[in-house]
Amino acid sequence: MTTPKTARELVYSVMHDLEPQTQVNDDTELDSIGYDDAPSKDIIRSAIDHRHWRGVRLGFGALAGVSKISQITEAVSEAETA
Repeated sequence: MTTPKTARELVYSVMHDLEPQTQVNDDTELDSIGYDDAPSKDIIRSAIDHRHWRGVRLGFGALAGVSKISQITEAVSEAETA
């Protein structure tokens, strides 16, 4: 596995690990892949945190308001620069 260079690459890599049969893009709605509830979003958050990518740590509930893959990428990008 190569280290993702961007927040987008990280999010896509995490989603591929969680759902290897599902192709996602920035416009993918979380409800279309079954990740629209709080426990599912926490699975994504936890998977991102466990990568220890550039010190990014998303707190509990950090993805509560997201509904698309692009919004997860935004949250990661914000955490990277924080």
